[in-house]
Order: sequence, then structure tokens, then C-alpha cells
Amino acid sequence: MQRYLEDQSRALTIVEDDEVDRVVEKPTPEQLDAFKRHLKEWISADVALKEIQKTALPIRKRKNELSETITEFMRKFNIEDINTRDCRIRCTVKRTRPPVKNTELQRKLCEHFDKDNVNQVFENIRENVPISQRPMLRRITIN
Repeated sequence: MQRYLEDQSRALTIVEDDEVDRVVEKPTPEQLDAFKRHLKEWISADVALKEIQKTALPIRKRKNELSETITEFMRKFNIEDINTRDCRIRCTVKRTRPPVKNTELQRKLCEHFDKDNVNQVFENIRENVPISQRPMLRRITIN
């Protein structure tokens, strides 16, 4: 839970958080105006990107449908490259392995090692994996 207390004499805001207590400076009027301008510009950019994505979605779907048809044709007739005026189109097969699931890895390890030890190792790994955090902005539509 967060509480905000204002100390007018020193122009500071004290933020009390469950994890951390810190003293935060209050922004100057110029900094606040710049922040508001940046926020308005960010919202405008977000709206513009959402409109572009709406326009791009049916084009992307159609391109994927055509890709399947073209790929099927090229593979059926063993065509690797097609030269056009604009570019070269190449049909290849990309081989990838899916990520190994924890349950699959645990099962395979249990085939070779003691089950209790494997479970302990897995628990230790899970507990010691670092948690990464990065700040992000997200626009929430108010109805």
C-alpha cells in the first residue's frame, strides 16, 4: 500500500511503500508542463499506432493466407527461388526445437538420476532464477 505525504516547507513528497521508503522531489512547474506535453504526445502516438495496427491486421491476415498458398505451390513443384522485378522470393524450411518444458526435462532427468535429487535441484533452480523488472506504460481505456 502506498501513502503520499506532502511537506510544503521542503517541497518533498514522502512515499511509503511496503518494500521501500524514499523521499521524492516535487517537480517544478516547468518540469510538470514538459511532462504533460510528453504524456499528450505519447497518447497521440499510441492512438496512431492502434489505428495503423487495425489497418494492418487484414493485410497481415491476407499475406499469411497467400504465403501458405505460395509455399505449398513452391514445395509441391520443388521451386526454391523465384525472381521478380522487385526482389527474390525464397522458400525454405526452418527447423526449430520447441523450448524444453520443465516437466519433460524433469522426467528425462529422473530416468538417469535419483528422483529426490532431481526434484531438489529443480526447486533450487526455480527459487534462484533472478526476476527481471522493467518499467512500462500501458494505456487503459476508461469507459
